[in-house]
Amino acid sequence: LEISADLLILGDSRAGVAVRYDTGTPSDTRNYYTCWIDGADQYGCFVSVNDRWTTLQEPIRNKAIKPGDVNRVAMRAAGNKITFIVNGVEIQTFTDSQLPDGRPALYLENFSTEAGAIYDNVVVTTPK
Repeated sequence: LEISADLLILGDSRAGVAVRYDTGTPSDTRNYYTCWIDGADQYGCFVSVNDRWTTLQEPIRNKAIKPGDVNRVAMRAAGNKITFIVNGVEIQTFTDSQLPDGRPALYLENFSTEAGAIYDNVVVTTPK
């Protein structure tokens, strides 16, 4: 399963894509893997299990990210391998088996009311 999108960060926010999104236990919680980029040149990743976040990658700079511009972000889940891709460059791969299935999703975390993101050309690819 893979989700990809063109992404433009607006203001003070983090945005990206997520895989294996589903309801948790209790049903008002959420499970998912996500990686995000910010408006500068950083990215990070975490897993949420029943709304409890575990950092998989602390915020770190990467040259594949184009600050202030549209970036193509993608996340792929195959077995217990999760890969985050920015502008065609695999920048993070990790192995985790906490969440075996779920849907692809878009992720946004904003730090002010004027912040957000614009998504375009969203593509979901499922295994054959």
